[in-house]
Amino acid sequence: MEQINSSMPLLAVPMKLTDKVDFFEELERYFNNINQNDIGNKNEIKKFNRLRQDIRDAGRDIIGRNIVYKYYGQLKYLEQYLKSCKNSNVIEKNNNEINISFKFKWYDAFTGEGGEGPINYEKACVIFNLAALISNMAVGQDMKNIEGKKTACKYYQVSAGFFKYINDNFQKDQQNFPTLDIKKESITCLNKLMLASAQECLLKIEMSNNISYDNLYKIASYLSYTYEKIYEMITEKFNFKYHFNLWKPIFILKSKYYAFISYYYKALISDDEAKYGYVVSYLVLAEKNILDMCKLTKKALNSNDRSLKYNKSILQNLLTIGDSCSNIISTMKKQAVKDNDEIYNEIIPDIQLIKELERECFVRNLNFDAICQNGQKEIQHIIGHKVFRDSIHHDVIHVQ
Repeated sequence: MEQINSSMPLLAVPMKLTDKVDFFEELERYFNNINQNDIGNKNEIKKFNRLRQDIRDAGRDIIGRNIVYKYYGQLKYLEQYLKSCKNSNVIEKNNNEINISFKFKWYDAFTGEGGEGPINYEKACVIFNLAALISNMAVGQDMKNIEGKKTACKYYQVSAGFFKYINDNFQKDQQNFPTLDIKKESITCLNKLMLASAQECLLKIEMSNNISYDNLYKIASYLSYTYEKIYEMITEKFNFKYHFNLWKPIFILKSKYYAFISYYYKALISDDEAKYGYVVSYLVLAEKNILDMCKLTKKALNSNDRSLKYNKSILQNLLTIGDSCSNIISTMKKQAVKDNDEIYNEIIPDIQLIKELERECFVRNLNFDAICQNGQKEIQHIIGHKVFRDSIHHDVIHVQ
């Protein structure tokens, strides 16, 4: 079962696209106004422009991750600087009115629809892309070895942490954000998806480590429950017609698959406890869920829904997994029924009366420093010194 489960596909969040932004004219005018004797460093503005441009081309690797995080850190520095100028007596010394306003255009990660927003929208979108990029890094890990599984598990938890950060820090602005992918409901779904993906990696790890069946069935039971809830959330709780359409069938298929896994391990536990009637019941439930998965997968593959063509390889992979599992469980069930009839003669509990399986989550939202070798020191190194540090007026520094 470990070998079959290791091939279960993982999901990555698509990254948002954004248009080019030219800070030069606006920032140069701004610096000239507040620093009459220090007109602002054109090289620094160019450097900041370059940072913004670089995030549009960031690769899905550590270098790309650091580029995006560096820009986010420098953007926060710039925002702090602009706020400091407004609160300082620099403005009082200058008769020129100081107004600065940037509009940042980003495109919905799922529908491609564009929308413009202020600096808080820019920050939220950059964090979204950090979370998405790190989820892509997780998918790119070598899941054939234990270290790859552990790294992917940690990456997903950090990705989840970034999505949670968006909901925690941009609540007041989210309703006014122009694209739906950055709204609270969407971000909540993505957070849950990343945590579920981390738990999937954990299951792969623990199956490799041959830990107790008790933990394995609880991990799988949580996954089945979570994917079902995510599916319900995107179909019932909010009206995002096209969001997550690519994934919707996969969520319910994963829910069925992990229900199969949880009942499979519960059957093994019952066998160890010599509860042979329960062995049969749990194997019946396991078989039911994996057959449901196969049926739904075939239906999705034969659907005319255009969006499903992008998931064809994943669906075919899921069908292969489902067929392998159904063959295994069918053989096990037949043997269990035969053994109970000929040897144990135990009452087989009605599957309708079987209690809902326990479930447990072993993953959590993690901060960025969890994947930085030297923690906060590495984060500061990634961000680097303030790009505009030489342009800051002494009065502004005092206020900061």
